[in-house]
Amino acid sequence: MKRMISLLVTAAMLVSCVPVAMATGTDDYADKKLAVIAKGTVDMHNTMTIDGSVYTTGEIWADNSGGNNVNGSLISPIATDKGYKYYTGKHKFTTNYNTVPTVSGGFKTDSTVTYAENVLDPLFTVPTLSGAKHYDTLVANQWGSTGSITINQDTSFGTLTLQGNGLIVDLSKGDVTMVVNKLTLPNSFGILVSGTSGNTHKLNLYVNQFDGAGGQINNNGDSSRVNVYLTGIMNFSNASIAANVYIAGSDATITSGATIHGHVVTNAKTASVTGNAKVYGVVYAPNAATTVSNSGRIEGQLVTSSLDISGSGYIGYAATAVTDFDTNVKSLVSEAPTVEAPIIITQPSSLAAHVGDAAKLSVEASVTKGNLSYQWYSSSSNSTNDGIAINEATSATYAPSTTAAGTTYYYCVITNTVGKIVATTTSSIISTVVTVNSTPAVDYSKDLIPNNDPATPNLVGKLCNDYAYIYGKSDTTMGPEDSIIRCEASALLYRLLKQNGKLDGFSKPSNSSFQDIKGDEWYSNALEFMTYIGVYNKDTTQDSVFAYRPITRGEAAKLFAFSMGIKSSDNVCNFTDLDASNRYYKYINAMVAGGYMQGDKGVNTIRPNDEITRAEFVVIYNSIVGRDSYYDYTTDVNGNTVTCPYTDLDPGAWYYKDMMRAAFSYTDGKVDPSKRLDRNALDMN
Repeated sequence: MKRMISLLVTAAMLVSCVPVAMATGTDDYADKKLAVIAKGTVDMHNTMTIDGSVYTTGEIWADNSGGNNVNGSLISPIATDKGYKYYTGKHKFTTNYNTVPTVSGGFKTDSTVTYAENVLDPLFTVPTLSGAKHYDTLVANQWGSTGSITINQDTSFGTLTLQGNGLIVDLSKGDVTMVVNKLTLPNSFGILVSGTSGNTHKLNLYVNQFDGAGGQINNNGDSSRVNVYLTGIMNFSNASIAANVYIAGSDATITSGATIHGHVVTNAKTASVTGNAKVYGVVYAPNAATTVSNSGRIEGQLVTSSLDISGSGYIGYAATAVTDFDTNVKSLVSEAPTVEAPIIITQPSSLAAHVGDAAKLSVEASVTKGNLSYQWYSSSSNSTNDGIAINEATSATYAPSTTAAGTTYYYCVITNTVGKIVATTTSSIISTVVTVNSTPAVDYSKDLIPNNDPATPNLVGKLCNDYAYIYGKSDTTMGPEDSIIRCEASALLYRLLKQNGKLDGFSKPSNSSFQDIKGDEWYSNALEFMTYIGVYNKDTTQDSVFAYRPITRGEAAKLFAFSMGIKSSDNVCNFTDLDASNRYYKYINAMVAGGYMQGDKGVNTIRPNDEITRAEFVVIYNSIVGRDSYYDYTTDVNGNTVTCPYTDLDPGAWYYKDMMRAAFSYTDGKVDPSKRLDRNALDMN
C-alpha cells in the first residue's frame, strides 16, 4: 500500500460548552480582560492571584484564609435576590467580598453572553513519513562528537536521545516533520530551529514518550515556528519549550519548573500547572478540571471546564497571547476543518522516450481553499496500490529517469491542507507509463531532421497578424520561463498559418506518421503538418517524434525557417560555439541574417544546443511576423481595459509585452475577443 505524508486529525469529537464571546454591556469589568473563562466551579483558596477578570457559568468559591486576590471582576450570568452565588466554606459572601477574597472590580452579572459548542479535536494520528529517513535508535553523538546535528527533511526515530550539542532543524527549505516514539532531552540539551528568515516554515514534532527533564525545544525562539504533539507519557520537569504544545490523553500535567513559551491545547479531562511551572500563552483545556497551584503560573488566559487555584498559583491576562491564540490557533482546534478533495485539471500523460532523453511528467489541480502539495510515486506494475514515494519529487512536475531501458509506472498523490493543524484529503490518481527504449541502431544524433532547405514560400511580412497563437498552460498560467516542447512549438506556428490559410494543401493523414502519436492528441495536427513540410521525417527504423521533448535553439531556428520560408543565407556566422558541421548551422545562419536571432552580448556565442523557453520562442516569432507595438493588448475594441489573466506573467519581465501581444486576437490593433478562436477547435479541426 502506498503511504502518504499527511498530518491527520482523528474523527473523535470532544464537545464542550464554553463561552466564546462577551456581550457588550454597561459594565466594563476591567475592560473584559478575561484571565479565566470557565464552564463550572472556580475555587480560590490558600493564597492565589488572578490578574484579570473571571467569567464562569458555574459557582465561584473561596475560603477565608486571606491572600486571595482577583485584580479584575467576578462575572456570572447567575443572579439571586442577594446578587451572586459566591461562597466561603458553607456560607455566602456578598457584602464582605472586599476582604474574602479581594476583588478589585467587584461582582458583575452578564446574562447576555453568547455561547458556542466548541469542538476540540487535538487527538492527532501520527503521520507515516513516506520516503523519509528513519533511525530505530539514535544517540546524537553517533553522528560526531563535535558540532551540532542538522536535519532539513522529514525524519522518524524509534528512540532519540540528544547529547553533545543537540539537534538543529533547518527550516530554510520547507516544513519539517519529526516523528519520535521516545524522545529524551538530558539537561541543557535539546532541539533548536534555524533557517527561519524570510519564510513561515514550521517544525511539526510528534512524540509518543517525552522525557524533557531539563532539556530544551526551540529555547527562546519563536513559538509559532514549532508545533509539539504529545500522545503518550510525558515528563516536563524543568524543560524549556518555545512552541505551541498539543497534548492528547486523559491528563495534561505541566510541573516541576517547566517553562512553555507558547499555547497549550489539550482534550484531557484533568490538567495542571504546578510546582513552579510556567506557561506564557493560552491554556485551552475546555474539557478539563484544571489545577493551578504550588506557584504554577499562566500568563495569557485559561479556558477550562473548572478551576482549582491555590498555593500561590497565578493566572494573568496577557492581551498579546490571547490575540495570537484567537488569530492563529483557536479556529484550528475549536472547529473540525472541512477539506475539499483537489480537482485534477490536467492528468499526467504517458510518455515514450529513448535512453538519455529529457522527459517530464506534470499534473495540474485546483482547490477553492487550502494549500496543495504533491508526491510522485513509481511502481513496477500498472497499479497505484504499491507505489514507492520518490524522494524530493514533491512539485507539480517530475522528471523521470531515462538512464536505463524498461517500463516504469508513475502517478501523483495531491494533498490539500487547510490550517496549521493539517487535515488532508487525496485527489483521484492516474497511472502514467514511461517507456525507455534501448539506444536505437540508427544515428540518433541526427534527430531525424532532414538538412534540406525550406520548401514553403517566404511568408515573412505576408501574414495577417491579427490572430492569437499562444494559449496558456491553464486559464491562469502561461509558463513563460518553461522550456518549450516540440508539440507546443509546432502548435504555435501551425495556429497562425492555419488562420491565414497558409497550410499549403496539408490534410491530416488517416494513419499517424509516428508510433508515439495516436492521432487524437491536441497537437497531432501540428506535428503532422511539420512532417508534411519537411521539418520532421518518418523513419522505418525509428518512427517516433517525441512530442514532449524540449527543443533547442537550433531546432527552433529550423522550425521557424521551414514554417516561415526563411531561406538560407550566404552570410557566415562567426559564433565560437557554432560551426558549419552543426546540423542547424544553415537555419541559425538564416535567422541571424534576417535579424530574428542574436548571439549573446559580449561573449560571441549563440548556444545552439541550449533549450529555448516559451518566452524566447514567442519573442523571436513576434519579430518574424511583425507583432509589434501597433498591437495594443491593454484595450479592447470597445474601449475596455484588458487585464492580464496569467498570474505568472510579471509586467516587469523583459518578455511581458511579447507574451501579451501573442495571446490575443486584434481588430485595428485593439484586442478583439470575438476573433480569438477556441483552442480545441483551432488545434483539432
